[in-house]
Formats: sequence, C-alpha cells, structure tokens
Amino acid sequence: MYYQIKQTEIQKLFFWEFKKVNTYKFNNYKKAIEFAVHEQIKNIDCIIDENTITKRKPFRDMLTFLQFEKEAYNNPMHYIGTRFPENVNLWNYYIYLFTTKQFHKLKKA
Repeated sequence: MYYQIKQTEIQKLFFWEFKKVNTYKFNNYKKAIEFAVHEQIKNIDCIIDENTITKRKPFRDMLTFLQFEKEAYNNPMHYIGTRFPENVNLWNYYIYLFTTKQFHKLKKA
C-alpha cells in the first residue's frame, strides 16, 4: 500500500505550452498529507493493490490557504491573534499551524 499524488505543471517554451504530470509516491500518509498541504493539492490516491484505488481529500475538513486567508482577514483575533493581519506573513503562519498540529484553527466551521 502506498500513496500517490499527481501534480500538473505547465511549462512554456517560446510559443508553446506543455503540460507535464509529475507523480509522487509516499509510503506513509503523514508525508503525503504534508506534501499535499504545502502544494495545496486536493486529492491523494491511496493504492492498496493494482485493482483497488481510493481517494483521500485532505481539505474536506481543513481550510485551504485561500480560505484561511479570507477567514483571517474577517476574524483576525481568532485565527492570528492580532488585530492587524496585514503585518503577518499568512503563508508561513498557515504552514506553522499545520506543522505544529494546531488543527483547531484550520478546521472548517
């Protein structure tokens, strides 16, 4: 059993655009979900064997960065702890909340 994440990347070469699909494989769920949160990927494939594939959705219960940013500007005292969200680097704070497992601030209401 392993976890697989597919990420589409658009490469430009002079006048042409190419779509390149990168596939990443992980042995445990923790590393897969960390990568998905850092890259904001919405689906993780759990491959049990060659015929059985299930989908995991890490952002079903958790805010994406864009949703977190919007909520932080609407209610900064709860999400950031300050009244001035423009003084805080929200991306670094979002990753900090995820890595320190403070999921109560990242849960959807």
